Amino acid sequence: MRKTFRINHRTIISLALALTLSATAAAQTPAAVTTSQTASDSALQRLEREIARLSTVSGGVVGVTAIHLETGRRVSMNGTERFPMASTFKVPIAVQLLTRVDKGEVKLDQMIDIKQSDLHPGSGTLADLINKGGLALSVRNLMELMLLISDNSATDGPRN
Repeated sequence: MRKTFRINHRTIISLALALTLSATAAAQTPAAVTTSQTASDSALQRLEREIARLSTVSGGVVGVTAIHLETGRRVSMNGTERFPMASTFKVPIAVQLLTRVDKGEVKLDQMIDIKQSDLHPGSGTLADLINKGGLALSVRNLMELMLLISDNSATDGPRN
């Protein structure tokens, strides 16, 4: 029997953002969140509060900068400091994938064949599954492996 996990788009992005924000695990007093807009922007204020909240529960140093490309609105916490990327690039991959799903270009239940040649170091879960025979996973399952288990081959996708 195969387990299927159902997670909506907002949950995936929220989880990925929370994981990204808590990626560095050194304790420090939270920094102030800064913006490039006036204090009257209520949406930006909500975002500032949420970043500050996530940073306090992360148990580490949080660095984030978000820029709305069309308006230039910006929010930043420790925006001038450098942090290791680790798996944080997986968030933009998930955002792009979900954008393509919303446009109807890709379906979350679309099945993808995975071959042994698609695997590389960091493929723990996929390697275990493929060793049991041929493997086909949905786009949703691959995204979950990428975000929740940090499987690198799920991130890269098949080499077709």
